[in-house]
Amino acid sequence: MDIKKIISKSKHFETNILEYEKGELVIKDNLDPVKINGSIDWDYRHPQNSRTYQVYLHSLNIVKDFVQMYLKTDDKKYIKEARKIINDWYNKNSDYKINNFAWNEHAASYRVNNIIYFQEHSEKTKLPQKIFNEIITKHVDFLNDDQNYRDNNHGIMMDNSLLVASFYLENKEKQELITSKVYYRLNYSIKRDFSYKGLHLENSPEYHRLVLTLLNRSKRILKELNKPFPSDVLDILENAKRITSIFIKPNRQYPLVGDTGTIIDKKIPKKFVDFIDYEAGLSIFNNKNNDKISDSTWFLFKSGYQSKTHKHKDDLSMNLYMDGMDIFIDSGKYNYEKENPIREKVVSPEGHSTIYIEGKDYKLTSPQKDQLKLSLNKYIKKHKYKLVSAKNNMYHATYLSRTCILTDSDELIVYDSINSKINQKYIQNFVLNPNAKVSKINNRTFRIMINDKKYCLQLIDDNNEKVNADIKETVVSFEFGKTVKTTQLQFSKQGTRTSFLTAFYREGHSDNISNLRIDKSQIMFSDKGEKHIINL
Repeated sequence: MDIKKIISKSKHFETNILEYEKGELVIKDNLDPVKINGSIDWDYRHPQNSRTYQVYLHSLNIVKDFVQMYLKTDDKKYIKEARKIINDWYNKNSDYKINNFAWNEHAASYRVNNIIYFQEHSEKTKLPQKIFNEIITKHVDFLNDDQNYRDNNHGIMMDNSLLVASFYLENKEKQELITSKVYYRLNYSIKRDFSYKGLHLENSPEYHRLVLTLLNRSKRILKELNKPFPSDVLDILENAKRITSIFIKPNRQYPLVGDTGTIIDKKIPKKFVDFIDYEAGLSIFNNKNNDKISDSTWFLFKSGYQSKTHKHKDDLSMNLYMDGMDIFIDSGKYNYEKENPIREKVVSPEGHSTIYIEGKDYKLTSPQKDQLKLSLNKYIKKHKYKLVSAKNNMYHATYLSRTCILTDSDELIVYDSINSKINQKYIQNFVLNPNAKVSKINNRTFRIMINDKKYCLQLIDDNNEKVNADIKETVVSFEFGKTVKTTQLQFSKQGTRTSFLTAFYREGHSDNISNLRIDKSQIMFSDKGEKHIINL
């Protein structure tokens, strides 16, 4: 097996080695380095992101950096340092029951690949065969144990590493049994974890991308082992690749939905077709600007889930990109630490452009139960507009629904309907691009300015209810462990049964959706003299 085809190279290995020589250990490119004094503290705990730092510390990515540095310079000091790190790790962390994250499934999966990468390129500096065999057996047994297996993207990591590591087993019968087991698990997980449309069901565009990368690696490994994926599985992977071109924004950036950070991939061609996946609870509208592709309009709306992995309380939430920039955005991921106050805010309803109840939350139980209360309901495409609607009945004794209409001239209409037995405060929340400058025109209208573009967000209200309009500060996370301050706009009402009808449009273009109103369960508006009536 050619390990060079399996392991992805480090882009910053030279910088990482320079930092190491200064006493700064880079465990992952977007994490702060860990200080070292002569040796690595394998029990190091970061004050904010303890689990994450432990996992990447025990992944031994620095070993790969040293190997790459050796291959570039032919200086044996680098390969000797890599061996020293491996030996130190193994001497102190070989016990499965050790009280750190050495035997976390993510750490073990990456670590064994990095150790194999070292062994394949270290020539006379190799680990003694007995020690190498012990390390391989230890990792194979851990990754092969069903009690350690994870039914998510980590399971794919484990299966890939298990296939690679088992290739080095002396017991070939055991290797064949493992290959058959992993082949079954991978085929099963692909059919389980992708929707019927081909969207990965872990609620995050970033993890859709990661899982595709992992599964393409699986495909290469299995092909080398003469056990290629069947055609129906290859079709799923091809559909997943195609969907990526639909949900990326016109600037080729991945949306911050779920636990997604800033990712731009200019190699992906952008497809301007609409997409709705009722199973995954996600819809995308694309309005193509033929004069300037990057100024095209892109709209994302979601409600529902099939997996709790990376799931936010983002039901009935939306993202909007137009004129070459983000308008309404999602919150990103920040980190994965439980009971972290920033993480809790980022994943909460308030962290998203949605409708929510002040001071209230809802609990996700299971996809099977919750899909009856939480789902996309309807998609309509007409010549002049597109419509998508959804419900969120997860709050206690309260029924929320949202209908979003995007016109062909890029006006956005949002209608929220609330029906409850409880007197509560309902908040229609809009999280803005951090570059936005906002002013309040009146208690129903905000002006939003981003760069040189001006927009209006207007609550259309004809029932004389008391409405509050507020500008507040919040945070979003574009990078792991980091936040950026931004603005959120809020319309709020107190009551039991109520509604919000809101319009977003370029300043000076309100005539495109004139006479907007609700009448007898219908949304009505005029677009340049043409009247539209939409049944709710």
